[in-house]
Amino acid sequence: MYRPTASLIAVAAALLGVAVVFAACSSAPSQSDRKVVDDRVIASDVEARLRNDFVNANDIQVVTFNGSVQLTGYVDSLELRNKAAVVAGQVEGVKQLTNSLQVRKSPARELPRTS
Repeated sequence: MYRPTASLIAVAAALLGVAVVFAACSSAPSQSDRKVVDDRVIASDVEARLRNDFVNANDIQVVTFNGSVQLTGYVDSLELRNKAAVVAGQVEGVKQLTNSLQVRKSPARELPRTS
């Protein structure tokens, strides 16, 4: 009858330990993975807050990288541009905000004709 020796049992235990370590490391998200997820969450939260506070936030785009948020697009007034920055800056996780929103130029009004 075959009996495993102590060294064979030690090698098997070591291999099992290495396998467990590799499995644990491969399943844990890396720091860069967490940042990507965090940036997506931050961008989603900013977009949701803007939709709640603005009638038309469809013309505002949100880009996030490492907690820095940039707003781009168009709004109808300087007041709305500033309000968007305040709203976005209040979202949890925003470390820095760049407000690149542009104010739409109002169309020129025609003067009434006089005859």
